[in-house]
Amino acid sequence: MSAKTFVVTGANSGIGLTTVEQLAKQGATVVLACRRVAEGERARDAIVAAGAKGTIEVLELDLAELASVRRFAEKLLAKHQTLHGLVNNAGVMNTPQGKTKDGFETQFGVNHLGHFLLTELLLDALKRGAPSRVVIVSSCYHDVAQGRFGKLDFDDLHFEKRKYDGWEAYAQSKLANVLHARALAARLAGTGVTAASVHPGWVRTNLISATMPRWVQDYVLYPVFRLSGMIEPWEGAQSSLYALLAPDVEAHAGEYFSQRGMYRDKSANAGGWPMRSPNPEAHDDAAAKKLFELSRKRGVPGVQPRMNSGAVRAARASRAMRRKAAHANKPVRTMERGPVVATRVASLSTSGDGAARLNQWLLSRSSRVHRRQHRATSACMRCLAAHGPRRSCGARCPRIHSGPDPARSPHSFGAAQSTTPPRRTIDPPPSHR
Repeated sequence: MSAKTFVVTGANSGIGLTTVEQLAKQGATVVLACRRVAEGERARDAIVAAGAKGTIEVLELDLAELASVRRFAEKLLAKHQTLHGLVNNAGVMNTPQGKTKDGFETQFGVNHLGHFLLTELLLDALKRGAPSRVVIVSSCYHDVAQGRFGKLDFDDLHFEKRKYDGWEAYAQSKLANVLHARALAARLAGTGVTAASVHPGWVRTNLISATMPRWVQDYVLYPVFRLSGMIEPWEGAQSSLYALLAPDVEAHAGEYFSQRGMYRDKSANAGGWPMRSPNPEAHDDAAAKKLFELSRKRGVPGVQPRMNSGAVRAARASRAMRRKAAHANKPVRTMERGPVVATRVASLSTSGDGAARLNQWLLSRSSRVHRRQHRATSACMRCLAAHGPRRSCGARCPRIHSGPDPARSPHSFGAAQSTTPPRRTIDPPPSHR
């Protein structure tokens, strides 16, 4: 395997780390993709110290941020144009309600959408390395997760309308993994790239940390969990390694491989290589196709083609010019209303000395306007610039902000101040006292 290159996500601990260790022992080049790079480097050093013959590289990958996925793919492809295997191993389970940096429900975003984009970006390299594999780590909980049946709610994938349930969200994301492998296998038929999903078993890993403290699993309840079927990471990694390396998997593209699990049909608990999932939605090709389309159009807004540096600079310059033109034609918003005010502000802001003239004009407005601004925001317009809304500025908030020394006024925009004589200041509203 010395001439082969593999990528494993979430590889700094648990099943992913064991998978990397086994591949490196057989001489392969393995890219260890993880969010915490320092931990990944320590794991790499330990594997190398143990005598691994292969090469291990560590790259940062945060599946909760699509920009991070793109950066990872760009760095990876700059060095490795050919890949022989991708193991989508990373994941989260039963997390509190939250959103990824792109606004997706956390478990669906990390477990499915982040891996979906990564797979799309690496497909060409996998095709060049054919025969190659894509292994998507799912779970028996795609069927039933603590009493919640796995299903995809296409009208509310991110729990924006329905009440959030951590186990229901996990079951949905793991069902998406199974359907992703199914749809991917159909798309890649004849390319030499084989996709499959796996359930590695109930493995003692960090995945439990959102449900209970890790020490409870590893020490307090460890004897009970072991008797109930919990296995060690090296045992769970055999599922991923089998789907990644076994020659007979090519005849079962898109299918589901499982160690022992907990299914709605008790006869399926023994697992299978492969096995038919008891969840009828796991065999819905129409749902798999719809999930793919939504992941492309809504979940992951397009897979951008790679451009050379000159094209990137030209595209950035073009976007900057469009923004500048749009800003020049955009009407100026003010705290006041009326066509006369809007026309006046627009004419001042576009003139040669517009900044100074606009500053003077705003400072000389009537006290009625400033009182209305105080009532609306608890701070006048100049205080909004200096302190932000809903912030008390006390006696530093005169009506027209002139003061004895305008040049040192904390509200100055850097332009000439109004020469209008100071007037009686407005008593601050109750929120300022």
